Amino acid sequence: MLRRQLLLLLCGLLIVGMALPDKQTRAQEGCSVDLMLVLDGSGSIQPGDFETMKDFVYELANSFTVGPSDANIGIIQFSNTAELYLPLSSDGDRVNASIENMTQFGDRTNIAAAIDLAQEQFVTRRENIPHVIIVLTDGLHNMDGNPIASADIARAQGTSILGIAVGSVDITELIDISGGAENVITVGSFDGLDVILDILLNNTCAIVTLPGGSPPPTAVSSDTTPEPTPTGDDTAAATPVATAAATQAPLQVAMGGRATRIAFASDRDGDSEIFVINADGSNLTQLTNNTADDDKPSWSKDGRRIAFESNVDGDYEIYVMDADGSNLTQLTNNNFEDYGPSFSPDGSQIAYHSTQTGNIDIYVMNADGSSPQRITSNVTAIDRSPSWSPDGSQLIYFSDSSGGRELYTIDIQTQALTRLTENDVYDGQPDWSLNGTQVVFASTRQGTNPDIYIMRIDGTNVVRITDDPATDDDPVWSPDGRQIVFESTSAGNYDIWIVNADGTGLTQLTTDPARDWSADWMWIPQD
Repeated sequence: MLRRQLLLLLCGLLIVGMALPDKQTRAQEGCSVDLMLVLDGSGSIQPGDFETMKDFVYELANSFTVGPSDANIGIIQFSNTAELYLPLSSDGDRVNASIENMTQFGDRTNIAAAIDLAQEQFVTRRENIPHVIIVLTDGLHNMDGNPIASADIARAQGTSILGIAVGSVDITELIDISGGAENVITVGSFDGLDVILDILLNNTCAIVTLPGGSPPPTAVSSDTTPEPTPTGDDTAAATPVATAAATQAPLQVAMGGRATRIAFASDRDGDSEIFVINADGSNLTQLTNNTADDDKPSWSKDGRRIAFESNVDGDYEIYVMDADGSNLTQLTNNNFEDYGPSFSPDGSQIAYHSTQTGNIDIYVMNADGSSPQRITSNVTAIDRSPSWSPDGSQLIYFSDSSGGRELYTIDIQTQALTRLTENDVYDGQPDWSLNGTQVVFASTRQGTNPDIYIMRIDGTNVVRITDDPATDDDPVWSPDGRQIVFESTSAGNYDIWIVNADGTGLTQLTTDPARDWSADWMWIPQD
């Protein structure tokens, strides 16, 4: 069975570390949706992996309250054809039995037939209830029919589609099926499905809160290809620019009704301290208060702890504290400089960069400060600002090892390195999206001062999100991946700003005469 300790985000409720006995329902109310689960049963999936997928689907289904006025769930398995295992049902026991009794078809992959069959189930269903299809696959469509065309029809009829890609499958097709990279979640293996359950649940129920059940705007179109345009020094290609609308309010409803807060650093008391503020700008709270510089706050994914850097003992070390500023603990203690902590997705480790070897390299340690491990080993280069992949297996960071400052990913276990960008400008401060498909970062590729960009995790489809003569830097995704928080000098000094992931809704969050920077964004825990 899947591991039982999950951070479950469902319809605005956070359940932390809930112990789940086998086959026990953990449903939450308030998520009324017609949901079709479309599952790959092709021969490329090993029998053991198929059983793991069934366990995942069981936990997913039992995370909803299933009933006549709540969630209705149906199940389709596809291989050569698509078979309706369960029409949309308001009977939770029937849903569970269908999952438990499902046997694998084997053979080929017909995603088009599965989407067509799923969409048919909504024809005579409840009025004014959002329709959602979740497609889980480890491969590409290889039969007659066009799954992208089928998905376009479904989405034109008001259906939202979320995709789950397992393994090394090319996700381009699933991005097109789902209507955007932000609607696709990637996971390295079937054993890793449990780590994305919280993301999937939150996005499913966030759709319910949007007007008409429509998905939010797409930040990256699958057919967007940057076209080179000569610049003054011909060092960078022109990049598509997302539509900006500075007067439009942020799309706060995309949070599914959940309250969120943003941690940031500010020198408003004379030196740098850590503050938190609600995402609507209310409830500003100062967490640290000393004569040193405290900087680079990083939330744990359960929203209960904040790691940060501080030079309170003379050089920069990594510290952690509770979200209210209590229980301050020093994690590193040496004569070097340790910077930029980043909590792993499961909260068990912290990545950071350090001068322990003379230059700056990336390190990972346990969340209690034990067992530090050097991840990068560049003799002269600077490697900094690590951010975790959603499954915790890789880090993305920026480095000047090639001369410029470029983005790289590294596998923590094998230390296999992949270069994502290649130019002579600054690409830095990356943050990996929760669905694993995109990265947001800052770059000077089209100006002297950095702007905010989004690209796919393979380095393609770069989209410019801000277009500002001032400095826009250090971007971080919102907890649901639909907005971005960053620091900007647009108003004269450094302040915290928010923008939707498509470039609309640009909003200034802080307006203090002092400087505010280094933001991180997380859900407020629900006890």
